[in-house]
Amino acid sequence: MNQTTFRALAFSLLMLAAGCSSAPPEPPPEDPAGGQLRKIGLAYMQVANSAGQPPRNANQIKDALKQMGEGNPDALLVSPNDGQPFTIIWGVDTRQGNTLPDSSAPPVILAYEQAGKDGHRHVLTTLCFATRLGAEEFAKAKFANGHVPK
Repeated sequence: MNQTTFRALAFSLLMLAAGCSSAPPEPPPEDPAGGQLRKIGLAYMQVANSAGQPPRNANQIKDALKQMGEGNPDALLVSPNDGQPFTIIWGVDTRQGNTLPDSSAPPVILAYEQAGKDGHRHVLTTLCFATRLGAEEFAKAKFANGHVPK
C-alpha cells in the first residue's frame, strides 16, 4: 500500500469514527409559533408587494394566507404557546429600506406573542425572521412604527 492510499484510508476511518456520514444532519423541527409568525410575515410582505402598500388589518393577510394554501388563517394568527392572537403592527412598509436595521442595531419587531411561554416570546422582524426573545431582550427590542407593547 502506497503512502497516498494509506492516508486516504486513515482519513476515511477517522471520519467514520467521528460519526461523519455522507448525508447532512437533519435540521431541528421548526417551532410552531415561529413557523406561524414566519408565514404571517410572508403574507404581510405579499400584500405589501401586490397592493403597493402595507396591510392595515388581519383580513388583508388572511386572504394572502389562503392563497398560500393555509387552510385556517384564523388559527394561524393565534399563538400556540399562550392561546392569544399575535400582536401585529399594521401599516409597516417592509419594502422600504428604512425598516432594515444597520448591522449594529437590533432587529425591528413587526409581530410578537402577547404573553409567550416560560419567560420567552416569539417575535417576527421586519426582515421576516422569526426568533424567540427572553423578557429582558423583549423589553429592549425596537418595534416598528414606534409601537410600544402593552
